[in-house]
Amino acid sequence: MVGTMGVMETTWKNIWDTRPVRLPSAQGGNAKIAGVCEGIGVRYQIDPTLIRILFVLLLFSGWGLALYLVAWLTMPKYSMRYSPWELVVQNASSTRTVDAPGQQFLSDAEKQQKQTGWVLIAFLLFIAFTTSWGEAFRFSGIAAIAMFVASWYLLHQRTPVPPVGLLFPTGKEPGSQAEGFSTTDPFTTTDSFTETDPPAPTVDLSGYSPVPGHTAPVSGEQPPAWDPLGAAPFAWDLPDPTEQPQPKRKRRTPWVIGLVALLSAAAIGCASIVFAFIGVVPWVTSKSVSSVEVRPTTSTELADEYNTDVGDISLDLRDLHKLDHDREVIVESNIGDIDVRLSDDIRTIVTCKNKVGSSSCPSDTVNDQADGSTLRLVVINDIGDIRVS
Repeated sequence: MVGTMGVMETTWKNIWDTRPVRLPSAQGGNAKIAGVCEGIGVRYQIDPTLIRILFVLLLFSGWGLALYLVAWLTMPKYSMRYSPWELVVQNASSTRTVDAPGQQFLSDAEKQQKQTGWVLIAFLLFIAFTTSWGEAFRFSGIAAIAMFVASWYLLHQRTPVPPVGLLFPTGKEPGSQAEGFSTTDPFTTTDSFTETDPPAPTVDLSGYSPVPGHTAPVSGEQPPAWDPLGAAPFAWDLPDPTEQPQPKRKRRTPWVIGLVALLSAAAIGCASIVFAFIGVVPWVTSKSVSSVEVRPTTSTELADEYNTDVGDISLDLRDLHKLDHDREVIVESNIGDIDVRLSDDIRTIVTCKNKVGSSSCPSDTVNDQADGSTLRLVVINDIGDIRVS
């Protein structure tokens, strides 16, 4: 048991030490937001579009945005040693003063990334305090987190060694060696990789530029493999000796990884629907995946709340002419459209809250001159359109 725990601890440490860097558009990446998906794609040699699709699918579980912000917070920019999180909690720096080698100061880029770190932490705290944790840790949420962690683990198992020149070496203090030279291989350390790991893949990084004031992890000409210490720089132009053919290592192609991710997401959705009908999971019922269509004619028939997790809601109040007392009715859907038809004889105050989708709601009190009790209508929708007329 102890040995297994030690192996797992080493594996997760290697995953952290060799985590991807961000490749934003300002540095030449084809990034849409912060370069998270682009960086993951380059690090693990997979199409970034598949990573973007995975994050979009995770949005439906309620965890997609939070996981993206965490990745942004913990992934450094290309050519920077430290992530926004490390700059915030450790006040780390990759530069040292000339007069005081033991002291560190933040470069302009690191100061900017530290500010970004505080902003991301504030956003994550806001999400934490405004999230209904009972909703977040439903079956779909737990499955989404498990799928995210498993996908990251499988990608690391597929490509444990980062591409040449993408990351800085781990386990060293910055500035301890002259620029461009190291006593060990500039991409790996004995702590992170073993002799059984495959060679580092070679990727064309010429399209990516370092952050101003920082240098790329590898620059300049490198000695051939037969002279790793560069003891004979006059012979660097000689070709490497012919390598003996190595047995081909079976690798999972990117489309296989993408197919697994899509099938996992589909399985989560299908499992949620199946559990809704058979009642295996107590918090998912058949009522949560269905459409609601009601047309009350009396105050007694009017319920205090109409809700569904997945499905449309249609509430027609045109046949309701009076209330026995002031009422508040909540109409809520997580995914689906909401359509409410108001009565012509009841004073109605409408409040609409919509996250994703269009909203068409009256801003003023409806039937303000009507006699009798008042109806306060609250319409809430996470994903879908709202129409109140």
